Amino acid sequence: MTRRPIPFVYLTLPLGLYASLGLGLVAACGHAATSSPATVPVPTQQSASAAQRESEVATEHPAPGQPFGGSVYGFVEYSSDNGRIVLVRRFPGDERPQFGHHGSSSVPDELVAFDLVEGTERVIDNWVEFANGRRFVLLVDERQLWLVDANGGSWEALPNADVEDDGNRCLGPRGGGFSPDGTRVAWVQDGSNSLRVRDLETREEWDVASQGRVWRGWPDDEGRGAMMLETPAQSTGWPTQQTSCECRWCNRFAMSMGFYGWGGPAFENIAVAGDGSRSAGSPSGDQYDIRGETTAGCSLEAAEDNGENLEHGPWRWMCNGD
Repeated sequence: MTRRPIPFVYLTLPLGLYASLGLGLVAACGHAATSSPATVPVPTQQSASAAQRESEVATEHPAPGQPFGGSVYGFVEYSSDNGRIVLVRRFPGDERPQFGHHGSSSVPDELVAFDLVEGTERVIDNWVEFANGRRFVLLVDERQLWLVDANGGSWEALPNADVEDDGNRCLGPRGGGFSPDGTRVAWVQDGSNSLRVRDLETREEWDVASQGRVWRGWPDDEGRGAMMLETPAQSTGWPTQQTSCECRWCNRFAMSMGFYGWGGPAFENIAVAGDGSRSAGSPSGDQYDIRGETTAGCSLEAAEDNGENLEHGPWRWMCNGD
């Protein structure tokens, strides 16, 4: 009998809270290629600065055709808009993984963050969320919440972040999130009583207070508000999905899985405005591409596509004409 896995879709985490799984969207949606700046024989100081910036941006794109990730089975979970940062879920060793009815693997897996400009790789615990536009991504590793910026490749440990695990194996970590347009990032503060918000362009920061315990939260793109999922102030533990899902990425390979409601403390969807006023709300539920062409028009390709959403490395960025 031919194995027919259920269709694999990643949804952004807010929407996933109301879906059966709550994972993030995978699609391949491209961006228009950018043209090179015109050459000026005798540049002015202003044009020289512009040329320097163009050169800096060019160095943030990895060299096309360079293999990475090794000759292993796996799949890409995220790639930045410039191609510099790539997250690969891989299965070390030569054995081809077999997947159970609910998508669990017969062999161990690891999540690896690659910086293809620096030529480095790092095994990490998990990714939290990515920003619309694919420049920024939130990661959890070594009990810290990291903001990774693909423009420059910086990793910043966000201060006083609450990274307590909520036990939801099929949801991303609860520590933070981005605004719908990707202009701001927020993270739950240690103690779970507020969100810290940062404007990603100006780096200005402020707090959005809660009345209960902040389970999860996302900043607004405008004003000083945020969307929070709150549990009662005196509650303990966190809401947990009652599901047959085995892991966050398992529905890539699962034949079926079920969602049977929630356990743990009740939670409310609260929209908190900049003036502190509160009203019922719901997360945006927008869907974003997490893997697509780079701004230079390059596509990420595996050495072999084994079907059923499983690939075999190494992986390469391939550009027009390659």
